[in-house]
Amino acid sequence: PEKDFRKYKLISKRYRIIKKIASGGMADIFLGDDLKLNRKVAVKILSANYAGDRNFVARFKSEAQILARLSHPNIVQVYDWGEFNGSYFICMEYVEGESLKEIIEKRGPLPPETIADYAIQISSALLTAHKNNLIHRDIKPQNILVTPEEKVKVTDFGIAKSLTTDVTKTLNIMGTAHYISPEQAKGEVLDYRTDIYSLGIVLYEMLTADVPFRGSNSIDISLKHINEKPLKPSELMENIPEKLEDIIMHCMEKNPLARYPTVRELIGDLQKYETDKPLSFSAKEQNLNRTGVFIKKIRPHLASTIMAAFMVVFMVLFIFYSYKYYNDKTVSSALEICIA
Repeated sequence: PEKDFRKYKLISKRYRIIKKIASGGMADIFLGDDLKLNRKVAVKILSANYAGDRNFVARFKSEAQILARLSHPNIVQVYDWGEFNGSYFICMEYVEGESLKEIIEKRGPLPPETIADYAIQISSALLTAHKNNLIHRDIKPQNILVTPEEKVKVTDFGIAKSLTTDVTKTLNIMGTAHYISPEQAKGEVLDYRTDIYSLGIVLYEMLTADVPFRGSNSIDISLKHINEKPLKPSELMENIPEKLEDIIMHCMEKNPLARYPTVRELIGDLQKYETDKPLSFSAKEQNLNRTGVFIKKIRPHLASTIMAAFMVVFMVLFIFYSYKYYNDKTVSSALEICIA
């Protein structure tokens, strides 16, 4: 209703609010007009509950300034930020289209080629953010916009991090439990691979039209991320491309060290999943398998092998010291003769 945004009619003497287009627990988003540049913008207005926190305001200002410098075709650009009426706003690029969540709900499972295309665009956005030392921490279909031209735009970079720095185990989990990484669910220190896990969940949902874990509440779901192995998409549906499934499951490894080290490798695999080229982690697994086979082969003879190695070392040392003792004795005898 108009009364919900009447108090935000004109922000910073520049942005005229037209209508509310989205709402959340922490902020509302409005469609607005930039009166200076004569363009449509999206204006995100933060809840007054968070605007009173000095530490949060400082973090939010720093985050907004960093985000304003991020320039990438797959990232919703931040134009401006500021304070007004005791609250704070971020002015962003307005994207016409739908969220990925809405698309999945309407269409169901998406074609593999569409999934790969969207995934490459999302990964490219994350690569730029990670290069700028930003972890999104809230990758989910609701934060991914798709234009009518199939252009993907990732939004809400860093905002969730700033808003939930001190309440990660409550508010943030409540909002993103279906896409949260195991390490985030456990409250551990995060790195870029938390975004890779969450992206894996998004790819899983695009492929199956469902998330891998469901539960009665956010805690239940988070525990499943930590402890349970997800069903492979091929166990739920037919005609799942094997390589695409392997890529998704690799993103969703419980141990961050077992996932893609960076989204760059993920992009490389997505670009070749329809080719005959092996995936980046296939060669590593083959080497590990060869090592495992070798160990299995020698394990029955391990005791005798160790004993043989010990005997070889013993004989080498025995010969060395015997030779040394013989030489020392010969030299000593020669010296005695000379002295005599």
